[in-house]
Parts: sequence; C-alpha cells; structure tokens
Amino acid sequence: MKNNHGLVVGISESATVDPNGEKFSCDPGFIATHGHTCLPFLWQNGTITQLPLLGGNNGFATGINNSGQAVGWAETALHDPSCVLPQVLQFQAVLWGPGTHQKRVLPPFPGDSTSAATAINDAGEVVGISGDCGNAVGAFSARHALLWEKGRPMKLPTLGGKGWNTPMAINNAGAVVGFSDLAAM
Repeated sequence: MKNNHGLVVGISESATVDPNGEKFSCDPGFIATHGHTCLPFLWQNGTITQLPLLGGNNGFATGINNSGQAVGWAETALHDPSCVLPQVLQFQAVLWGPGTHQKRVLPPFPGDSTSAATAINDAGEVVGISGDCGNAVGAFSARHALLWEKGRPMKLPTLGGKGWNTPMAINNAGAVVGFSDLAAM
C-alpha cells in the first residue's frame, strides 16, 4: 500500500529460514517463501526499513495512512493451540508509527486468540479480522470483522458466515468495504 506522500508498506521474504517451518501469511498463493521468514517493511525515499515484530519471526504490513501510521500483523512468541500446522505462533494486529520504531498491538475481539489489521484511514480508524490462529491466511482467523477505534475492537456486521469475514479498506468518512462468507443454509 502507498500513501499520498510516497510511503509504501508491504511484505518481503527474508534470507532467514523460519525456525518453526511456518509458511505464514505470505506463502499460500501469494509469494513462495521457500521456508524463509516474511517481514513487514516501510519503503521511503528509496530505502526499505523493516517494521518491528512482536516477538515472533514473521509479519505483514498491509496499509498506511497520510500521517505515516501503518497497519498489519506480526507473530508473537506465544504458541497458539488454535493454529493449524505448520503455523504455530499466535499473531496480532499491529499499528506502527508514525515513527518506524513505534508499535502498538491491536487486540483481538474478546474470546479470540489472533487478530490482523488490513487497512487504516487518515483518522486512525483501523479495520481487520479476529478469530482463531488457523493457518494465518484467513478462514477462521477471520471469524470476526473488526473496527478498532482508539485501539478498542468493535465487531462489524457480516453476512453471517463463520469465517472469511474480512474488511479490506476504510475511507476517511468511515465507510468500510471487504468480503464476508454467507451463513450456512
């Protein structure tokens, strides 16, 4: 993602082999990691800077606003029993910035073990997902669609499905778009 000032965030495969053998969020159908870790980055003025992790080995930056605040998710050091192998570590939504070394965890919805932020607007409102760890690519890790205001998670309405409830963008007026699974018939 890119903001109006030319700041870009994303995910990049590193040269470091993942010690847990995880594929994390960057591998399934996105970029082949060859067993290496995937790291969130900020690109500014031709320089790439790794964004800080949360104690685990992987992270993913998905959005940035015009104030230089970025969002995404990163693994913690906690082994989460709701993960599906090869994923073993919990991940949490992160708000980075506006400085490159600043980070703040955005908690999951109460009762969920993981969260991931997908987008942020210029007012600092963040949207994302919350649920079980799963395999770190959606499905039941997206049990709940969330809006974080001032760091507090609030459920967004969905179409009733048990997974894949994912807000992908929020504009400066607070309108949210994304996708949702339908309730079983």
